[in-house]
Amino acid sequence: MADVNTLLLKSREVSECWLRGWGCVVQRLDFCVLVRHPQFQDYNAVYDLSTPGDVERAVRLARGGRNGGGPVTIYLSDAPEFAPAGEQLERLGYKPAFRTESLVAETPPRASAKREDALRVKLVAVDEATLPRWIELYASNFSTGASRAANENRWTRLFRSEVASHFFLIKKDGTASGTVQLISPGNGCCGVFSLSMLPRERGLNTLGQIYRELLRHAGGHGCRWLSFDRLRPAKRRKARAGRGSLLFQQLHWMVVSSETGYRELPSA
Repeated sequence: MADVNTLLLKSREVSECWLRGWGCVVQRLDFCVLVRHPQFQDYNAVYDLSTPGDVERAVRLARGGRNGGGPVTIYLSDAPEFAPAGEQLERLGYKPAFRTESLVAETPPRASAKREDALRVKLVAVDEATLPRWIELYASNFSTGASRAANENRWTRLFRSEVASHFFLIKKDGTASGTVQLISPGNGCCGVFSLSMLPRERGLNTLGQIYRELLRHAGGHGCRWLSFDRLRPAKRRKARAGRGSLLFQQLHWMVVSSETGYRELPSA
């Protein structure tokens, strides 16, 4: 079993590969990571602060980043030593807005393809001809507020520019009902992104079959590890690894990072 820091690094490499692929600028600085995007401002972020004492530098960086467009969320580790840093951010006019967790699990030595022919749910690789359908389903399933053109530009750029990104339509009984991506940058870890399903097709059985298909494809890319990032509003109770969908129930997930994202309150 790899140590937590090694797994966190693998998870970050996967996530940053995904972010760069559709236009985010990711900068690894001496004390943090800065992410900015000119259109999708929710992705503007500062994270992985080296020490709690770096909060004021992070605030200066975030406030400077606003000149590039939109607010910048500062993420602090939920480790006890960062609690005073969170209090300091609140004194500086920030408020908890998000909770995020990065989870990593070791895949079975041989991802089972048992009864593959009997599965009603299949992952079908996307090509240029089916990419518009993928984009349409993603926007519909997530009810994104982004414009049609912005969504098309975002995903088309990622599809065409990032060889580590693998798009799949989720087909149930032969009908496209959902979307998912696997990001495999070659570090032995596959990241799961953009998993969506039509509301009428959601359910534990469907998720279980998606899970088996994800394992099969991850194994096909030589990945020993599977990673997943989840983001929730700060007001929600923290989720626990091992609870929720079958994606979390059937593997031993390790939380390698747990953070709270702080947004600066608008000026009066």
